[in-house]
Amino acid sequence: MRQQQTTVYSPSYAHPLTPVAGSVEVGTRWQFPSSFAQIPVGVFAVGVERDMGHHWKPSVWFTWCEAWGDPRTLNINSPIVNASIGTSPDPIAALQAPRPGEPNINVLEYQNSAHNRGSVFWAGIEQKSYKHWTLNLGMWNVNFRTDGVTPQSSYTDRGEAARPDWQSKGALIENDLKFPFKLILSTQAYWHYGRPYNLTTGTDANGDGIFNDRPSFASAPGAGTYATPFGLLTVNTVNGNVPRNFGTMPVIVHMYSNLSREFSLGGKDKDHLRTLILNARAVNLLNHTNVTAVGTVVSSSSLGQALSSEAARRVELGMRLSF
Repeated sequence: MRQQQTTVYSPSYAHPLTPVAGSVEVGTRWQFPSSFAQIPVGVFAVGVERDMGHHWKPSVWFTWCEAWGDPRTLNINSPIVNASIGTSPDPIAALQAPRPGEPNINVLEYQNSAHNRGSVFWAGIEQKSYKHWTLNLGMWNVNFRTDGVTPQSSYTDRGEAARPDWQSKGALIENDLKFPFKLILSTQAYWHYGRPYNLTTGTDANGDGIFNDRPSFASAPGAGTYATPFGLLTVNTVNGNVPRNFGTMPVIVHMYSNLSREFSLGGKDKDHLRTLILNARAVNLLNHTNVTAVGTVVSSSSLGQALSSEAARRVELGMRLSF
């Protein structure tokens, strides 16, 4: 064992590693199989492409994929705690509940036990035969379900099959425009939407050492219940019934543009030409706020609000000399 981890619940602020009344220490170890099994995967794809008049080329593709035995991590020695709704949880009591194996230790086992399935739809059209401009348009729709994550409870997969974190829908446009005086403008724009995020309580109510506990739906306001964009949600729950990845991230817009001009500086022969390229390149040209993280804790005022984002608009000037 090369690395050990200990989680201290309710520690002393001044001396967090010194046991005090009310504190609980739980160790963690990782358990790996002797060998990972090969993952069976089934893929079915069908598509249509056609070269039409003036070399306009539309295409439509549909792909279905299913994988059995994807990797995920499970705490196989988590406390045996019953699910509940409406009662304020006691995390310390959960930590002291019986475990299948030795007490006060979490055993995180890496398994090939997840199921991943879904489809990808693509439709697009491109034009690359014209002298002064090219165009590529497309849109995609990804619809997957997976339970390939660490579940909130080691004893049930209820609500775990959900959209994967990377899933999104979107559209793209790419084009090159050739202007007089040898000016070339290249632009790429991508729209992404529908990427999910997980709603959490911010606590470890079931004592498994993993802070991914989800809230439950509530029917009436009260202590521990919060009005959210998703309705009334309560943190007075253990192994909540809100499905995983219930929230949806804001739309992301990426737009890049590059304006360039090439100058010929002559040379001895065609194999020793000298050229000078000047360009102006813009990243996030629209200066759109591309959110990368939002608040996920239902009791926080930042629930669903942006916590971080990609960089703002940036313009770069460049020069390249080839000889």
